[in-house]
Amino acid sequence: SLQSEALSCEVLARLFGSRLVMTEMELDYFSGSKITDYSVTLFEHAVGVSVTRAINWPTFALQPADAYRLLFKKLRAIQISSRNVLNMRWRKQVLHVWVRT
Repeated sequence: SLQSEALSCEVLARLFGSRLVMTEMELDYFSGSKITDYSVTLFEHAVGVSVTRAINWPTFALQPADAYRLLFKKLRAIQISSRNVLNMRWRKQVLHVWVRT
């Protein structure tokens, strides 16, 4: 969601001094590609950031199998979006996972 992404961007900026480069709407891809939520400069390197929430509704209980499926899906999407982005180049992406503690 927009709130998860905005909070993620703020956390990376405050903790690590990252600077926003492009938002999801500014990043361009080959047609049909998976997408990255935003791009930042982090320690002088361009980095893509994908954000997800690891929560099962309505109980919030996340089982290991659920976590595996979510991570597999998101890590695969990161690889695809990194290959298909047209107007940005990054060597790394961060998967920012929000989890209820």
